[in-house]
Amino acid sequence: MLYVTPQSKNDETRYLPAIYLTAHQLLSSCTNSYIFKNLNLTMKNLTLTLEESLVFKVLLLAGYDQSDSELEKVEERQYDMRRMLAAATSANATRYYFTILELQLKQVRLSVLTSKKLSSELKSIKRKMGLTLVRFEHASVNLEPFVRQHPFETSRFLLDCITKHYKEELKSQAMKILGSTDFLGNPSGFLADVSEGVSELVHEGSVGGLVWNVTHGMANSTAKVTGSLSDAVGHVTMDDKHEEHRQKLRLMQTAHSTDHIMAGLKGLGLGLYGGLTSIVSQTYTGATQEGLPGFISGFAKGMVGTVTKPAIGLLDLASSTSLAVRDSSKK
Repeated sequence: MLYVTPQSKNDETRYLPAIYLTAHQLLSSCTNSYIFKNLNLTMKNLTLTLEESLVFKVLLLAGYDQSDSELEKVEERQYDMRRMLAAATSANATRYYFTILELQLKQVRLSVLTSKKLSSELKSIKRKMGLTLVRFEHASVNLEPFVRQHPFETSRFLLDCITKHYKEELKSQAMKILGSTDFLGNPSGFLADVSEGVSELVHEGSVGGLVWNVTHGMANSTAKVTGSLSDAVGHVTMDDKHEEHRQKLRLMQTAHSTDHIMAGLKGLGLGLYGGLTSIVSQTYTGATQEGLPGFISGFAKGMVGTVTKPAIGLLDLASSTSLAVRDSSKK
């Protein structure tokens, strides 16, 4: 979920610690204050990957599945805690002075992976939170360091300042995050690949580097767009079993480009088979579960699936082929 972003072999800092902290505290006769000449915290670039089902499971563990009355009790306890914190930040609270306070975290690579199927408990939490996640991968968010000179504040006030600073930094990077979304084809990643290829061409005279980077960017964008389209059309089929089987095929481990091609061909075969049998299977299922109304609705769903399932199979094949080209173009 959270780890240090892998560094290239040419990066001289790759052997340094993930977190580097230096602090110079001065002796003080005051009992409720600490004096620091400086405090510097430096962190390596981090990668944060949020998987939708895991996020809601953490919220479930934190108690967000409670009833409204229970949540009101939790809010009352939180209010009492806030009153205690307010009292702690009074004139007698411990304060910290820094000649210079500096926190450095240059870049965070954000990814959000949405889940196709959630349990009823997790769906309930999702409704309560009103949280809708959009899938994107490896959005590089560049953060300005947090620097303060001569602050003399409580720890609570300093933490609030740090939190506000990084929230503002994330807001300023909103367009970069939007440019990494799958349904747009990750234009930010494509531009990064092109700029890297142009840089190799200018500085190293490598035409091959330009070609490979542009190929990688185009294939990656195509894979994301076709994948998003196939997922969108997949909801139209209204066939949970078919969609579940399709998602299992997409989640298969693919270590090589040929694995992507095989997964795409299997997806195409599943789509063609589903299209041929859609009317019979959907009509039979509807009739056995709901009688005559189910027979009619099942027949209608089957008619839709006859067209959409083969189309989804073709999109899955196109997406897998693009992934194969993307992976094979990596240097």
